[in-house]
Amino acid sequence: MATEGSFQAISTTDDLVSLPAFHAIIWTGFSLCVLAFTVRLYIRYACFHRLLIDDYLMILSLALLLANNIQDQLCLKYIYPLESVSNGLVAPGPDFLDNTRKGIRGFGIASLFTCIGIWLIKLNFIFFFKRLGTQLTAYLVFWWVVLCATVAGGAVSLGLVQYQCLFGPIEDIMTTCSSPPVMEKTYTFFKISCIVDVITDALSKI
Repeated sequence: MATEGSFQAISTTDDLVSLPAFHAIIWTGFSLCVLAFTVRLYIRYACFHRLLIDDYLMILSLALLLANNIQDQLCLKYIYPLESVSNGLVAPGPDFLDNTRKGIRGFGIASLFTCIGIWLIKLNFIFFFKRLGTQLTAYLVFWWVVLCATVAGGAVSLGLVQYQCLFGPIEDIMTTCSSPPVMEKTYTFFKISCIVDVITDALSKI
């Protein structure tokens, strides 16, 4: 059903990915990330005999990815039934509100882990590129501009999160947060966050 502006809610009658399959996907992806990063650390230590700041940023990002996967493991069992109820496939049970609260808050925590992890990866690239032009004053000036813009972009992305719709009272989440004006606002914030993401990515690659 279309809502105000350009936002349109989309739902499916069946799960696009089953819960066990989703768990398998995220843990397989995490395992590949660990493998790739282990190779990177081995090469880095073999060449420099020490870790650099971008390595520590990636370690922190990988830790957040692990925390995100653990949170997903815990909360998705509440999200899937919520989607089934929303699509009219099953009737809500007596624990529906409590389980929904757990699922949405867990999703909120996982989303924050993901958001912070992504911006740490951006910083990793920025600090990596710094070493390519440490002798050039103009390059270093631009590097600082990109660093400040990236940090500011990360702050904007975190500031645009609708925290009240993730961690507020479940009654407000189920009523106010599902209303068309709030959903339109959330969608607008999402688009702004994507634009900030693209701009900071472009700056770091110049």
